[in-house]
Amino acid sequence: MKVIIFFTYGISLNDWKRSGLLEREVELYNHLSNTYNIKFSFITYGDTTDLEVLPKSSNIEVIPIYKYFNKNNNKYFEFIKSFTYFLKLKKIITIDKSILKTNQLWGSWIPILIKLTSGNRLIIRTGYDLLNFKRKEGVSKLKLVFYRLLTKYSLHFSDIYLVTSKSDRNNLIKEFPKNKAKTHKLSNWVNVPDYLFEQRYTRKLVSVGRLETQKNFGHLIESFENSDFEIDIIGLGSKKEELVSLAKKQKTKVNFLGKITNKELINMLPKYKYFITSTFYEGNPKAILEAMAAGCIVIAPDVEGVRELIQNEVNGILYNLEQDNLIKILENINTSKEREISNNAIKTINSEHLLEVVAKKEFDIYKIISNY
Repeated sequence: MKVIIFFTYGISLNDWKRSGLLEREVELYNHLSNTYNIKFSFITYGDTTDLEVLPKSSNIEVIPIYKYFNKNNNKYFEFIKSFTYFLKLKKIITIDKSILKTNQLWGSWIPILIKLTSGNRLIIRTGYDLLNFKRKEGVSKLKLVFYRLLTKYSLHFSDIYLVTSKSDRNNLIKEFPKNKAKTHKLSNWVNVPDYLFEQRYTRKLVSVGRLETQKNFGHLIESFENSDFEIDIIGLGSKKEELVSLAKKQKTKVNFLGKITNKELINMLPKYKYFITSTFYEGNPKAILEAMAAGCIVIAPDVEGVRELIQNEVNGILYNLEQDNLIKILENINTSKEREISNNAIKTINSEHLLEVVAKKEFDIYKIISNY
C-alpha cells in the first residue's frame, strides 16, 4: 500500500524542522510504515534542501515541489501557478493505485486535480475547520467565498473527509448535508510521558499557543494582575510586544519562553500541576491534549473544541470567560480531587488519543478506501 501525503500549501519539511514540529509530525507516518508496511511519499513546498531533512534511514520518499518548479516571488502569481503543478507531478511521482491524502485543507486543489485526471482515491484531512475559523477571524467576504468553495469542492471530490473534532463534523454536516456519509472524525494523537505528580509547580502555571487574537492571552495576563502566580507562556506570534507591555502594566509575572521543540514541550509539561488557557475557540487542540497526557490539571474556557475534551471537575476544569475569576478557581480547587482529575485526564488520552490508537484508525481508513 502506498500513500502520498500533500503538505499544507506553502509548507516545507524545513518549516516543520524550524518550528520544532518535525519529529512529532513524522512520527505517525513512521509508525504506520513500520507497523503496517505502508510506503509514504511527502509532497512538500520546499526545495532540494528538504531532501536532507529526514535521516537517510527513513523509508519516506520526499518530493519537494520547488526542486521541479521555479517559485514565483509574487505570492498571487505563485498561487495561480500552483493549479498547474499537478500536470508535472503526475509524471514525477508514481501514482498507480496510491492513496492521496492532504495534511490540511489548504492546498487540497493539487491532489483534487490529480484525482480527477488519474482516478486515485483521495482523503482530505483537516486539523481544524478552516472555513469556521476564518469566519471567526473576520476575514473579508471575498476570502470567505473562496474558503467556502474550497471546503465545498474538497468535500465533494474527496472519498473520505477527515476532521479532528465532533464540533467540526457537526458544523460541516449542517452546512454541507449531502456529504455527511463521507465526513469522519479522527482525533489528534499524543504520547503519554512518565511523570511524578507531587514534584510539580503549584504557583507557576503553563500555557501554550500562538500569540495571536484567537488564543486570548491578554485575558490571562489581566486575570493574574498583581498576584503571586507566575505564568510560563510557550509560543510565538504577532501579539508578543503587545502582551509584554500588558504584563508590565498589569504587574503580572509572565515568562515568554518563545518557541521550543515538541520534544522539549513534552518533557516540560509534567513539571506543572496546572495548564491554563483562555482561548476563544479551538478545533482539537494538541496543546490541551499534550497537557492532559502529562497529567496536568487543565483549566480551560467552556468553548467550542474544548468542551468535548474536558468534563468539568472530572478530567479538567471548565470556566466561563466572561464571568469566572481564574484566581478564585485555582484557590478553590479541591486538593483531594487533584490526583483523580490528573489520572482521569491521562485515561482520556489513553482511550482516544494515543498514537497507537489513532494510527490503527487511520490504517483502517486506508483499508476501507482501498476497497472502494
